[in-house]
Amino acid sequence: MFSVREIPLPQESLRVLEDLVAASPEHPASLWQRVKAAATLFDRKFLMDRAAEARAALSRGVCDEVRVRHDAPPVIAEHEHGLFLFVAVDAGHTLLLDVSSVSDDARWTAHRAGNLLCAQWRWLRFKDLDGTWCFAAEGNPVAPRNLGDFHGTALERRLTEEMDWPGDAAVLPLPLAEIERLAHQRVGKQATHG
Repeated sequence: MFSVREIPLPQESLRVLEDLVAASPEHPASLWQRVKAAATLFDRKFLMDRAAEARAALSRGVCDEVRVRHDAPPVIAEHEHGLFLFVAVDAGHTLLLDVSSVSDDARWTAHRAGNLLCAQWRWLRFKDLDGTWCFAAEGNPVAPRNLGDFHGTALERRLTEEMDWPGDAAVLPLPLAEIERLAHQRVGKQATHG
């Protein structure tokens, strides 16, 4: 089961959003600070944009609460910077979670501790602010079906070349059976048919 509902900002989300606002770099005053800031312009712009999105989320006062209950086991595929989790939403759609091992992704920490693959997941999402915020996994452990390595598969080609990358927590217009079929189809430089 996959459900999304709009809720007033819970206390845990206020802390997250306020931290994002506080992380925005101030405008540098001295010449040296401006030179250093120019070297990290991309990081500064990212932080400033994210702070603006967090301020907007605070002013709206609402967010979406997403809940997933695993009526069937999730499907997992490994990639060089973490793993992908695929969960059937309905007959024609699949939820994609991109769990990162190279960022501050709490889901990766939970995965490494053996606490991610549980019966239920819950997280918050904010309009225009990418990510799964305040992620929680609870309930009995679930055993995923493992697709192996994502790289070199028809699934990789479909998600990265044949369509714009959907991003973390995206609902894909593909049934889970198609995800699994594509994941088992290995491809090289030329597409193979089989």
